[in-house]
Amino acid sequence: MIPNGYSVRLEDFLCTLSGKDPREMEFGYKDNKTQPLGKDNKTQLLDQGRIFFNHFTRISYTPSAADFMELLYRGVAVQCKSGQPGLDELFPIYLAPTSESPELEHRNITFCGVQTKHQTGDVDWKQSPNWSKSYANIEGIKNPYLILLFSLRTTGCRVTPWTDPTSVDDTGRVSYQFLGLDEIHCLTPNIHSALERLITAILDDLLELHNQSDEPTKQWVQQLNPVILKLPKTG
Repeated sequence: MIPNGYSVRLEDFLCTLSGKDPREMEFGYKDNKTQPLGKDNKTQLLDQGRIFFNHFTRISYTPSAADFMELLYRGVAVQCKSGQPGLDELFPIYLAPTSESPELEHRNITFCGVQTKHQTGDVDWKQSPNWSKSYANIEGIKNPYLILLFSLRTTGCRVTPWTDPTSVDDTGRVSYQFLGLDEIHCLTPNIHSALERLITAILDDLLELHNQSDEPTKQWVQQLNPVILKLPKTG
């Protein structure tokens, strides 16, 4: 179905990431049985979800359902624009139908959003309504979607149930949290050590790496890869 690669099951991805059986992980979600065949939001994502991306890029817009279809075709996960409400990274999820179809259909697209925190201390769970598609202003997604919280410097923290999004129509969120690097099962010892050094680095040193590009550079990047920037049309 995907022209430029092979997708993997979302269930396998989560198993590799966590080292746990996703069917036994304690996701947060509304058990409202509103999905086809009486499936709840979590079950539909685990049964049908497939992902495909082989690189990240930064974008300057908030993606919609149509944008996620394009990202899926290109095998791209994205780092959100500066100031994006609620989320830091995004990647598309495709809910594969039971019947094999050579065409990808817009109605089956959804996404995973990632919120990453690296401050010490407990997680501020009062922010949890913001980790959602409605707060992030992501439009056109009608299917259940996944939100993963990574609190990289938190350990031994009691998990408080997430508060629902403030939008009454936003009922499809499925959530899970990784509290500390040790909960990310797929890290090798060297990568684990490198990440520990990175998240404790001096902030001023890191900010120097993020100088804003000038307009000609943005135009050049847009010409090179239209996924990266969506510039306003003229004329």
